[in-house]
Amino acid sequence: MKLSTLPPEPESLHTGVNEPSELATGECQAPTAQDPAQDTSIDAKARDPPTPTLLSESDSDRTLISQLRRDLQEAELRAKVWHEQADETRSQLVQSMTETRILKRELESTTEKLLKLDASKGTAGVGSGSDPDLTAAALAQVKSLTDELSQVRSSSQLRIHELWEALNAAKDELAISNLRLSDATQSLGNYEADILLLNTQLESTQEGLRVFEQTSQSEQAILRVRIESLNTELESVKSSSHSRVRDLQLELEELGGHFHETLNLAEARRKELEDSPLRPVDKRAATDIKRLVNTVNQEIFECAAYLSDVIVNEELAPGTDRQTHRETVIKAVADDAQKILGEQLAQRLAEESVDGPKKDEVSKEETKAKKNEEDNEEKEEKEKEEKEENGEGKGKEKEKEREKVNPLLVQIAMQIALTNWARTFARRWTSLADVKNYNAFLSELHNRIRDHEDQALSGLWRSLTRTYTPFSIQNWQDSLTTSIFSVMNIAGWTTRPEIEMSQIEKRLEVIIQPLVELRKAAGEDVVSADLEIAIVKPGITFDSSWMEDAYTNEADGSSIKQESAKPVIGATGIGLGRHAMKRNGMGEVQRIAEIWCPPKVVLEKTLQEALKEPRSPRMPKKKLQPTETSGLDNLDLLLELLGTRA
Repeated sequence: MKLSTLPPEPESLHTGVNEPSELATGECQAPTAQDPAQDTSIDAKARDPPTPTLLSESDSDRTLISQLRRDLQEAELRAKVWHEQADETRSQLVQSMTETRILKRELESTTEKLLKLDASKGTAGVGSGSDPDLTAAALAQVKSLTDELSQVRSSSQLRIHELWEALNAAKDELAISNLRLSDATQSLGNYEADILLLNTQLESTQEGLRVFEQTSQSEQAILRVRIESLNTELESVKSSSHSRVRDLQLELEELGGHFHETLNLAEARRKELEDSPLRPVDKRAATDIKRLVNTVNQEIFECAAYLSDVIVNEELAPGTDRQTHRETVIKAVADDAQKILGEQLAQRLAEESVDGPKKDEVSKEETKAKKNEEDNEEKEEKEKEEKEENGEGKGKEKEKEREKVNPLLVQIAMQIALTNWARTFARRWTSLADVKNYNAFLSELHNRIRDHEDQALSGLWRSLTRTYTPFSIQNWQDSLTTSIFSVMNIAGWTTRPEIEMSQIEKRLEVIIQPLVELRKAAGEDVVSADLEIAIVKPGITFDSSWMEDAYTNEADGSSIKQESAKPVIGATGIGLGRHAMKRNGMGEVQRIAEIWCPPKVVLEKTLQEALKEPRSPRMPKKKLQPTETSGLDNLDLLLELLGTRA
């Protein structure tokens, strides 16, 4: 076979692959539906949508705006992916074209070599004959190259076709995305208009709020000033309360120290008692203690009688409204008077003082009618005085009539006040500050010990505690005088002009010494039993089995039993109760209560008589003597009635 018989070279090897002009020139660009500059502006607009200065407060608007922004971001991402795919397709196309050109150049070079070889062999054949084997090898090589080139061209055309289809699909998708982007941009513009409208409404609302804030600034300033003032007061209260708490803590620590010392001492003494076959004995006999009770009651009666002699009705200045004046005074002293007298008696005295001393004049005439002999003697004495003093006696008699006061009413009120005061101070455990809390604490502790220990131990603990607990009578005189004057103030009484305060204080002072002696004897000197000062509370029904009516009218023949249904108005004398602890066969502690000295009382009927008709106070004909011990079955009722519990 000669070289001239080779198949002609395909036209595509010389002219290139049949392809679009833009691919042949290597200028393939990403297919877009719009100008690239326009695409860039749209992408920028999608990436950076205009943000309103003020966001709408509507949740639905915010949701729509967020959805639009997400759609724009997704469209931007898809467009970016499509651009990248188009760039990659273009790069592959350019690479394929480059490979095609290289193969074409190699084919041309091979063809030229074959032509040259054919020419040289033709020349050589003319001179020396042909070489069939060499010619056949050359033809086989040419055919192999031709087949390889045909395969490359076919694969290149197929790849170019696939890339072209992918590029067209990318162009279609990009066009659809641009259309969606345009719609989204238009919707965003509509929503921006709505947002601007809502922002306008929001600005108007904020303007209204600013106006409201400006109008309320003055009120806020006033509130701030008040809050600062309240904070200052609160800090002051906190500071004072902290100071008070610290003081109370110091007092409590001091009392705790005394208490622990007392407990330690009591424990040591208890062990001594357990180890010793002897038991402590009483330092005072029962008759001595009963005698002290009678002495205190006698002093209470005599002090009340003295006060009934020196007390007169107060005289108001001319033109003074008695009711207004009395209401003011009563309001000021009502609490103190009720504590020392009881609520019922204090109220009766207050009502009597508002009415004025009119009843005394009427009662005076009735009393004179009953006592003719005494009146005749008084008249004779007055006539003598009038003659001697040249008429001055009439003025004194008039002054005496004006100052006259109901002596029985004064006697009853003062006895009740002195009895209540004596009972309160004689039962105190200590005179330390905050007496009420300390006494309640020690009394409750004593009751617990009595509930669980026998009498020897509980009595010794009580005796030692009262002996070593700080106690002083320094303020007793002032307290007694204050209590008496609170009674006088609520009743509208005063002292005679010639009576000085020092005289009253000196007379009242005689109660203190026997009361202190009774406190020591009952609280410290007796350990075999607990002796407690007892009085009867107001309002309790009279019971002759353990009470004594101090104003029983024996001359009229009225008996004590007939008064049993009458209520008690108050206690006019102290009594004495005896309590002892004893263990039964089961080992349990039982308390046995007895009345050694019955407390003296005054009945409500006696008070009503005193308010109607004045009469001279007197002691009952029956003097109080030490009585035999009488057992009481209902212990709890007795303790409640006598008020022996703190």
